[in-house]
Amino acid sequence: MRRTWPTTSRGRKDTTDANHTHRLGCPSGGRRDLRGAATQYTNTDWSLTKVVDRVEGNVVYFKVDAVKGETSAAKLIFAGTLTVQNSGSGEAELGNIVLNIQQRGRLNGKNEWISAAAALTDTTAGDAATSANIVAAGSQEKVNGFNYTVASGVGTFAQTSALNRLTFADAETGDAWTLSANPTLAGGASVKLVYTLELDADALALAAGTDLRVEALATFAGAGTRGGSGASLPAADVDGDGADETNVRTVASRSSAKVPALVARNASVALTDGALDPTGLTTGLTSSGLTVVGADFAGYDLDGGVSISESTSFEVAVEVANITDGASVTNLVSLTGDPALVLSVPDGSDELGNPLYIDLELVPQLHLTANATHVFSVEDDYPFHAAYRTYSQGGYGQDAGTNEPGQLLSAYWSGDVVIGHADGYTLTFTSPAAVRAFLPAGGKAGALSASATDPTSSSAGVFGGQVLTLSLNVQLSGAGAEFPAGFGDLVLRDLDASLDGLSVAEFVDLANIALSGGALPGSLSIADLNGIADALNHAFHEGALASDWALAHLSEPGA
Repeated sequence: MRRTWPTTSRGRKDTTDANHTHRLGCPSGGRRDLRGAATQYTNTDWSLTKVVDRVEGNVVYFKVDAVKGETSAAKLIFAGTLTVQNSGSGEAELGNIVLNIQQRGRLNGKNEWISAAAALTDTTAGDAATSANIVAAGSQEKVNGFNYTVASGVGTFAQTSALNRLTFADAETGDAWTLSANPTLAGGASVKLVYTLELDADALALAAGTDLRVEALATFAGAGTRGGSGASLPAADVDGDGADETNVRTVASRSSAKVPALVARNASVALTDGALDPTGLTTGLTSSGLTVVGADFAGYDLDGGVSISESTSFEVAVEVANITDGASVTNLVSLTGDPALVLSVPDGSDELGNPLYIDLELVPQLHLTANATHVFSVEDDYPFHAAYRTYSQGGYGQDAGTNEPGQLLSAYWSGDVVIGHADGYTLTFTSPAAVRAFLPAGGKAGALSASATDPTSSSAGVFGGQVLTLSLNVQLSGAGAEFPAGFGDLVLRDLDASLDGLSVAEFVDLANIALSGGALPGSLSIADLNGIADALNHAFHEGALASDWALAHLSEPGA
């Protein structure tokens, strides 16, 4: 059985005063049984961000940055349970509690348990106390020239610099507990505490496996002259108020421990994008008002994530379709570290002898998420938006029927279409049916070797089909409502010095010269011209948003 809040160790404290008998102690007939656990760790911080880096055509690029932060100093943690019980009938005054961490060493020529660190709290200053007086006979610590002195039977512990934190909690409720807020214990009452002692492991410099002993010392006043367990003095200031209390007693509990091996937490973490992260949270893509065609997660799409140990950046490319104004796409990335660091503190056993534990969560699991959303604005994201319309060879080559490009070709046909050039060879098409019989053209791109009227193929191969299709797209631009005007006026850029600055219509003229067997522009080949013609035919395919190629290589006149 386990509970999930901090705890402290068990000790028995006995006292009497002139009128009542008090017993501060643990169960089991005076057995002094300090139970606890220890761990040693460092912890590395991480941060995670995701932003929309850019939008190119119908592809949204998200940028992910997982940044490795500082690694904490090593921390050595002791935790355990401590039960304080007043077995008498009168009220007992608690003075201080000291947790003394001891290691073996040579002192005055003897092998002794010597304090490596001490943490303390008293009734007056609480956890801010810097020293505590005890009955020296109650501790097995020797005067060590470090943090413990003895004078007239009073032992004084100084809180050591290696202490980071000492806290107590009520083991039954999990609520924080301080000695300054609980200076007395009623007759017959007891309190079971959970303590957490955090020390600077680097300052202590104790090797893993070093034998230690935890000495828990509780000191109270009003014990009277009667015996009982523990060690007594007539008077000493044990609550830190500067005035002596009378009849003081110190009772100790001790347990052995070893310095645990250092655990480097979150030295590496798991990045997940495009799958279920280890906590079951869906990462990857969500969208609204569009279709996600596919995504490249740069390899970070494995179940359970990809392990990284250094700062890492990567890009997620998301291709979408059917974009409408206000449509959005969101990408979520997850970073997951080591499981929560839980220290299981022994807490006795149940009536069947099964061990009981209190689980103390020292460090929660590192789990970060970051997401970014791009909301499409057709006007902002696409300078051409729906201003133009083009069709491919396959579109014009289909039967009219219910096929839109075939229907539009028939509706707006205005006479013969000639490709090539009069100084060389030409192909003449006299009807939409003749165009459909020729398209789509296949074969290696080349030049014409003869002129023809209404051919079904040519020596120009696919190049003849691309030039015919591009000529139709330019001629039909502005012919009707389905073909917005101006496609032929768009300006080429960032292609080749011989083409940059030309309009699409002027490129058609150069392509026709090359098709006829004439000169090629610049150092370009027929294959180069064929590729450009194909890209232009798909630039605003069937009235869609501008293609990536169009955004990169076309500008409106004067832009």
